[in-house]
Amino acid sequence: MSLSCRAGTLALCAAALAVPGARAVAAQNATLEGFVLGSSNGRRLERVLLVVEDGPRTWTREEGVYRLEAIPPGEHRVAFVAPGCQITFTTVEVWPDETRSMAFEIAYDPAVAELLAGRRRSSGKVVTAQEIEAMHAPTLLDVLVRMAPGMVGSQPNQPGRDVRVRSRSPVGMQDVVTPAVVLDGAVLGPDGFVYVQDISPADVAWMEVLGGASGGWDVGTGGSGGLIRIQTKRGRRLDAPFLEPEQCEIPWGSDGPAGYAAARPDVP
Repeated sequence: MSLSCRAGTLALCAAALAVPGARAVAAQNATLEGFVLGSSNGRRLERVLLVVEDGPRTWTREEGVYRLEAIPPGEHRVAFVAPGCQITFTTVEVWPDETRSMAFEIAYDPAVAELLAGRRRSSGKVVTAQEIEAMHAPTLLDVLVRMAPGMVGSQPNQPGRDVRVRSRSPVGMQDVVTPAVVLDGAVLGPDGFVYVQDISPADVAWMEVLGGASGGWDVGTGGSGGLIRIQTKRGRRLDAPFLEPEQCEIPWGSDGPAGYAAARPDVP
């Protein structure tokens, strides 16, 4: 190791001399680089999360390009997580100091990603269990207040006051109608919002709120005042289309619903 340190880098040199083992370990790590494409259409995919089991992670960028660094030598499982929790796996073996170029073809349904993108663009709002937990809200109505303040007529934490959930009618600006409530796929009656008060935030997998007639018509005319759609954790798998890749749980104990990704070692 050279001892010719410049004056401005003496501290860095001292640190390097003090921990030679750390540099040696870092030098042994491998790197994967290449791109990811969808098997259904052959298109390169952006915003796919690559995760090494118990290791580093990275995202695909423009044109599906990725670079996954700091991979310990050996055989590893790698998960590819696309929007809507579309998860596929592969197994890769890397050698010390190796930089390997690999392309991967993963199972990918564009309709699922489009559904998620459409909900981002719509006037509706979706919160997942993780986001609800981060709110530290005592009741689900408190969550609703934060999502759509105009829907709640009085604050749920004000004792002695009735809680009213309402939305402005699409046919009369002075009219007020009650939004429809869908709980675990079942459309509740006109007083469905009463059930919302009895649901613990910890029991909710996701909740979607659509104001006015922006999306409630799919449950009939009762949805003209908007829609509150709640999925409890009893049907937790149903929340997948609403989740971004970083919100998905990776089932490392199985191959997942889509099996293994096809590797293409030769990257053009």
